[in-house]
Amino acid sequence: FSADTDTLGDAYEYLIGQFAAGSGKKAGEFYTPQAMSTILSEIVSLDSKDPSRGPKKKLDKVLDFACGSGSLLLNVRRRIVKDNKGSIGKIFGQEKNITTYNLARMNMLLHGLKDTEFEIHHGDSLTNDWDLLNEMNPSKKLECDAIVANPPFSLRWDPTDTLADDFRFKNYGLAPKSAADFAFLLHGFHFLSHEGTMAIILPHGVLFRGGAEQNIRKFGFGEDYWK
Repeated sequence: FSADTDTLGDAYEYLIGQFAAGSGKKAGEFYTPQAMSTILSEIVSLDSKDPSRGPKKKLDKVLDFACGSGSLLLNVRRRIVKDNKGSIGKIFGQEKNITTYNLARMNMLLHGLKDTEFEIHHGDSLTNDWDLLNEMNPSKKLECDAIVANPPFSLRWDPTDTLADDFRFKNYGLAPKSAADFAFLLHGFHFLSHEGTMAIILPHGVLFRGGAEQNIRKFGFGEDYWK
């Protein structure tokens, strides 16, 4: 029996998906359903697909800061490299759960990526404990051409006074303790290049909830942004 790396990788990803389907709500911690993953991948790869937008674009850096098992990142890569005949420089992912982090690394390797083509970090995106993303020198800041994410909905977190002065949040405000949705959104925005595209899944409550979230919508992005 022999199989190429894509076949092995796809089989591995299929098994992850089947486990997710049979595990109930908790499975969302590590797997984005294929249909949703495809939509997000299409959004961030539009520039590399539409001839009217110029020559096929290379996505130099692609980030998923809540990457789970890495299936969403791999879907973006497949969309760019195979379908659109473009190219990707390097894939970056971050995952808090150690078991899921190991699944992501295995997923990358089984899909034939070299260890120089991806970097997956085990850590918490909200506290930003990854040195690569915590670079204070603006000239060395990681700026990504594409960011995709399906972070946990309305996660309870600890918005400390230190985080209030964090470079990701200080110009916008902190998300409330009861729901970190806007914290994830602002985290992604900070590492997005000026011409980059981010596709993120958030609960619809971010559109209308009041309090701190209303202030972020109003003063952080402008009232017209949400119309």
